[in-house]
Amino acid sequence: MFKEAKRVGKMHQIPGELCNFTASDGILLTGFLYNPTHSKKGIIYLHGLGSSMVGGPIWSLYAIAKKARIALLTFNNRGMGLVNGFKKVNGKRLLAGASCERFVDCIKDVDGAIQYMKKQGFRKVVLLGHGTGCQKTAYYLLKKKNKLVKGLILLAPVDDLNCDKKLYKKRYAILVKLCKNRVKKGKGNFPLLDPRFKPSKWYSPNRLLSVISESGVEANLFNYAKPLKVIRKIHLPILAIFGKKEEYAAIPPKDMLRMIKKEFKNKNSNTKLTPGTNNFKGGEKELVKVMVDWLKKVYHLA
Repeated sequence: MFKEAKRVGKMHQIPGELCNFTASDGILLTGFLYNPTHSKKGIIYLHGLGSSMVGGPIWSLYAIAKKARIALLTFNNRGMGLVNGFKKVNGKRLLAGASCERFVDCIKDVDGAIQYMKKQGFRKVVLLGHGTGCQKTAYYLLKKKNKLVKGLILLAPVDDLNCDKKLYKKRYAILVKLCKNRVKKGKGNFPLLDPRFKPSKWYSPNRLLSVISESGVEANLFNYAKPLKVIRKIHLPILAIFGKKEEYAAIPPKDMLRMIKKEFKNKNSNTKLTPGTNNFKGGEKELVKVMVDWLKKVYHLA
């Protein structure tokens, strides 16, 4: 069992079970299923780049599942940590992690998680992404239609492309050129290790180009320099939330939410600006309330 450290200092055990399932390409993934009310409705959590199934606003998510009386599946997707080796069912290994994962493979991870929930008897799930998990869940819904998925929650869907432009300024073009040259030389999967580009130096050129290239699919999913077509194409209920003190914001969070809301196609979609940071620290109570209210509406819970 995992233990939750609350702000008041008390420790509470989280009842649930560790689980293992496979992505659709045979990668073995580890997760934790929390289902205190034995519900057949649940949330699938996609953590951010370099994080894990116990990272991000995870304790708030447990509180949300408990209050909404639904299940929560959190698992280590192939973007866990910086560099990680994942086993395959055929005995081979895949080198992944935030530094060298292929973004498009997120579809295989989400597919595996949905199939696992289906085998456990779940009839409805909502996809929930935090940070890069937002790009992954949104991309999945652009490419796949699964009747089990009934909604999408986006926690801090930041603009990595324009954040890096803002961070590196004149060095941005140099970074892109450097990454492309490394790829041409067959070094696209090795860490950049160029001290001029912290913290990006720990990522591979291939992974960086996915995030910072203006032609990249991942980079443009939440590119707030132009209309958000990704939101326009998802007709399921969407809930998008930012903390007021979001660290990785190319433009003010309220403006990002305004752009998201403009593209909504479902009447049950909503946006909310809460107190707190990119991990919603300092705004946990508001985050829990907003998400529980929205989940009850989408799932028609009493």
